[in-house]
Amino acid sequence: MKATFLILIIGLVSCKTKYKECECNHSDIETAIYNEILIQIVEQHSYNAYLGKTAYETNDESLDEATNIEKHKTENMKLQNKLFGDSTNFRTVYIADTCKSSDALELLKKKYYFGIRGYSFVDTTISKVFDDKKVVEDTLSQLQENLQIEQFHACTFKIKPLSKAKKKDVYSGIGVIYFSKLFLNKTKDAGLMIYEDESARNDKDRWGKQRLIYYKKIDQHWKIINIMILGIS
Repeated sequence: MKATFLILIIGLVSCKTKYKECECNHSDIETAIYNEILIQIVEQHSYNAYLGKTAYETNDESLDEATNIEKHKTENMKLQNKLFGDSTNFRTVYIADTCKSSDALELLKKKYYFGIRGYSFVDTTISKVFDDKKVVEDTLSQLQENLQIEQFHACTFKIKPLSKAKKKDVYSGIGVIYFSKLFLNKTKDAGLMIYEDESARNDKDRWGKQRLIYYKKIDQHWKIINIMILGIS
């Protein structure tokens, strides 16, 4: 009887829904970090825009808030599992890969630079985890302009460079993401980066957020450990 009960518990645990992981085997450590963090941003921190109108959003009034949130998460994991590998239904995220034609990127650098100094929590986080706070701040205040986007790979959405996109395509896509340069600790198993996501329906109707990410290498994959909003635009 005990053995049967134990097998039942193991079965229930093993059947728990979780996000399918897309294998991104990059020899270059920076490309691997950006790629894996991008997937987590799109699938878990972008309001499920990659799922389109299929995203599960219905509230059950009989459940408390925490249970509803867990229910939404589970249902959206199921939708991610269903979409996984089905490229005919992929939406597109655009990655900023150049600074040549946009004054906004200079503004973004300043936003990062002042934003990172404006939050005592961020200062504390950096001080606890990394030795030289100034080096961290100076690194994060710079935009990453040399991403090898053609090396990126995702299993639930498409990835394209912003420089080659038409406005109408951007408006109908998941959105645009700007990455800062990333900072790695001395043992190269944890680091920080900043990103801004921007969505738009047209030239006037735009919105976005700037976030700080603390990430670590766990079981050979780069995982977001903590994420904090620095600003809203």
